[in-house]
Amino acid sequence: IEIGNGKGNTQLMSASCKSGAANLASAYRGGGKSDWFLPALDELKQMYVNKTIIGDFATDIYWSSSEVNASLAQAKNFNSGYYGSPNKDHIGYVRPVRAFGPTTTTSANPVASAADKAAAAAITCPVNGKCEIGNKGPGGGIVFYVAPEPQSWGQYLEAAPATWYGTSTDPRAPWCDLTNVSLTNTVTDLKLKNLIGEEIGKGKGNTQLMTTYCKSGAANLASAYRGGGKSDWFLPSKDELKQMYVNKTTIGGFATEHYYWSSSESNTDSRSSAWWRGFHYSYQSTDGKTATYYVRPVRAFS
Repeated sequence: IEIGNGKGNTQLMSASCKSGAANLASAYRGGGKSDWFLPALDELKQMYVNKTIIGDFATDIYWSSSEVNASLAQAKNFNSGYYGSPNKDHIGYVRPVRAFGPTTTTSANPVASAADKAAAAAITCPVNGKCEIGNKGPGGGIVFYVAPEPQSWGQYLEAAPATWYGTSTDPRAPWCDLTNVSLTNTVTDLKLKNLIGEEIGKGKGNTQLMTTYCKSGAANLASAYRGGGKSDWFLPSKDELKQMYVNKTTIGGFATEHYYWSSSESNTDSRSSAWWRGFHYSYQSTDGKTATYYVRPVRAFS
């Protein structure tokens, strides 16, 4: 629970938990850093002491990374100042932190892959110019799709680099913790319906819909990414994921032995299944939303 223990706690949690508070915190990439973590209890207490300086806390319970036992963990109420031990399935707020000091360097990421090195060497999109597939986008990812003309959603799509999650492989997660509900059918407004679906340009709307209803899952992981200081990353739609497969070598770092989630629900059984794509062969199908598949965020820009 002591100051200095949050990072180790988070690494332990991330190794065992497919989703949750630590996964959200460690997925943050503010300042291009990959070492954010969920604070230990004593670290969280110091955040409470300085909550006005830090700013924008909810007046509710925030999770620490300190465990009590198999079913309980430590948390602090940022309204009353009290701390307690809720059940681990309690939905609490999350605020990432990171440690640094005079010996902190910008040396190469120890889990950097050949794909990341290639991304680092990629030509950056020219300012107010035309991006090309393989260029580095403004979010630090690799451009994998270029629309012939500007669209309502933008013109370019970039995929996050291979180690966006701070590990040597993409993370895996269920599609959503909420099953047997068609998220698509919850949308009744025609204008909003036009923002979701399988087509290119629909991934962002799909992800916004998913994170409205899903407390954890693939979209939550993707949208928590902050590569390049951008907060508009999302889980790709079915057709956007297909373009990622087409340019998988250019993007780099994909797991070849399993499947990747899209943000598109099945068009035959949207209550319980969603679209995925295998990156070891060109095959796309649907599976139950509880299946645990890989996640790679993307973002759109003009």
